[in-house]
Amino acid sequence: MYQLERRAIFSRRWLLITHNSRLRKSGDWLHYDIANYDVVIHKNTTGEIEAHRGVDNLETLDTSSSNSIHVRIDRNGFIWINMDPHHKPEVSWEDRFDHIDEQTRFDQFNFDDYEFDHTWNLVGPFNWKILADNFNECYHCATTHPDLTTGLIDLESYDVYCDPKGDHIQHKPNTPEDRKALGQEICSTYCFPNVSFTVTKHFLFIQKFMPKSPRESMMYYEVWRNKSSTEEDFLLISDTYKRVMSEDKVLCERSQKNIEAGIFVNGELHPHKEKGPIFFQKRCREIVIEHASRERREGRRIGL
Repeated sequence: MYQLERRAIFSRRWLLITHNSRLRKSGDWLHYDIANYDVVIHKNTTGEIEAHRGVDNLETLDTSSSNSIHVRIDRNGFIWINMDPHHKPEVSWEDRFDHIDEQTRFDQFNFDDYEFDHTWNLVGPFNWKILADNFNECYHCATTHPDLTTGLIDLESYDVYCDPKGDHIQHKPNTPEDRKALGQEICSTYCFPNVSFTVTKHFLFIQKFMPKSPRESMMYYEVWRNKSSTEEDFLLISDTYKRVMSEDKVLCERSQKNIEAGIFVNGELHPHKEKGPIFFQKRCREIVIEHASRERREGRRIGL
């Protein structure tokens, strides 16, 4: 199943990867391991951002080879890639993510105001889809995340909007007005299959769930701070997110253990409070089944 997911999802869908502020000058580059695909993105000598697979550093990159991959930069500066080897990807960015960068709640932010601060990561013994399920519901927040129950979000009205024609989930935590006044309104968006980004007045955060195997995943975090924010304001939200992510890791570890021990029992998900995981699981199932059917029809493996 993992290899099928690699071919059907990770090598053929548009993946949010980072923000262009990390590649400021020609020669700047970044390496990512995405479901065991090595990818390097860099700014070339003409100032354009390129991406290539099959290499893990810029020094060994042969730009004349055929391993270049598709790149798109949206209106807010986020970099997306697609490893589909065709000249034109079979799945268009507009078809799956059109207007994701035009959410009205982003009007209060200028993404050029954020400067890159640091990265950090966690590695856990669980399948990447458990991470996605966990992120896209807040059913567990009241008992797991004390930082969130102190007024940062409204757990009673917390909601998500699942794009019926695309591949993203908008989280709507309904931050109370007094916390909004402090610049603590949280605007989070999950981009299928494995990435979310969160922006507040003081903080920009990209979270990537990078599968390493069927039972191991890396959570890779990139953090920016608003140039005008105080150290106190930035650390308040940055440290909160570090605690929340660590708490989520424990939940995911236990979920994987329950699955392997045969304790986990399939059941109906809550149609409202868990509609995020329902949407995510449905998209995974649709894409994988469609791809497997196509491979059977054509009698060959399709994808990298």
